[in-house]
Amino acid sequence: MADIREDLKSILLEIAEDVEPNNVNYDSNFITDLSLDSMILLEFGSELESKYDIQIPEEEYPNMATINQTAELIKKLQVK
Repeated sequence: MADIREDLKSILLEIAEDVEPNNVNYDSNFITDLSLDSMILLEFGSELESKYDIQIPEEEYPNMATINQTAELIKKLQVK
């Protein structure tokens, strides 16, 4: 799962240009630790849907609070 987490971190850093890479770890909360807003998180979700060929249900967005949680969600959605 380390590879997917590094991919997620790279995607996040491309979208959230104001975030310092050194401030991002796999358990950094997107809102409380990185101060990301909902528009950035929606763009992040959209990128993930394209890259991983998945559909993220709206009710799953709260389960995408960290890179680790997002990686687990992608893994779960790819199995379906």
